[in-house]
Amino acid sequence: AASGTNAYRFPLVAKTTGETKVKFVTQMNGQQDAFEVPLEVKPLKITEQVVETGTTKNRVSIPLNVAKNVLPDLGGLEVALASTLIPEITAPAKQLQNEEELELLEPLSSRLAIASSLQRLGKQFKQDFDRFNPTQIASDAIDKLRQLQQADGGFASFPKDKQSDPFITPYAAQSLAQAQVAFQNVGTLSDRNVGTFHGTSLQGMSETIARLKTYLKKLLANPGQYDYCKSIECKNRIRLETSIALADLGEQSNDFLASIYENRNSLDRVGQIKLARHLFSFPEWQQEAKTLF
Repeated sequence: AASGTNAYRFPLVAKTTGETKVKFVTQMNGQQDAFEVPLEVKPLKITEQVVETGTTKNRVSIPLNVAKNVLPDLGGLEVALASTLIPEITAPAKQLQNEEELELLEPLSSRLAIASSLQRLGKQFKQDFDRFNPTQIASDAIDKLRQLQQADGGFASFPKDKQSDPFITPYAAQSLAQAQVAFQNVGTLSDRNVGTFHGTSLQGMSETIARLKTYLKKLLANPGQYDYCKSIECKNRIRLETSIALADLGEQSNDFLASIYENRNSLDRVGQIKLARHLFSFPEWQQEAKTLF
């Protein structure tokens, strides 16, 4: 036979997503050869979503326009019906799970916060998210967050960074606090709850939180320890976020509230809203909270 390389296409049908293997075996004249390669079947990314809400006593008609250039043998249409707005966030939730996870502090903290919120919504409305697992998303995020924790208890912005990030660490702490509330298996993340949380060992989580609190308390007392945070605006911003994070973790303190409130005009509009909301949790700050609100 003439030498050379030929390509052949074999149709494959996958009934579900996940890891599998493809194996080819060839035999001829008593000789044989074979190779086997892994194959990951991934779900198709959501390209378009439409949400219709309202009430009807009999029926409703929603037009669907499929472009002529759409391939008829790829993709598909999924319809979700519910008595709540849960379907409205199901599609972007799936996209969150399918996206490649960046092992950076802010995206990890956001994924944990989103997963915790969806877990609470699912429990409140007694509905599951189709093919979206908030617990697994949270578990993976917690694992990677712990890998970013530094010796001082704070979190680095990215792997191999050796300095804690004073701006995003409080946000990560707030996300961890949300996870404590949302996932019963996590509980208070104390040693008495040692077990497994969908692959995440809770062994040592109490130490992680304790070290984080130590860092936050030092950060609250002295945000100017960082050379790039000497202005009152920077100190005010960090102290507000840190105070909120400590409160979320059960360490509420009115330290530096007077200074933060006195310099409230240095905060942006979102910062002032956060401050007003935070002040409402202190009985002695009700008047200032109402004024700022």
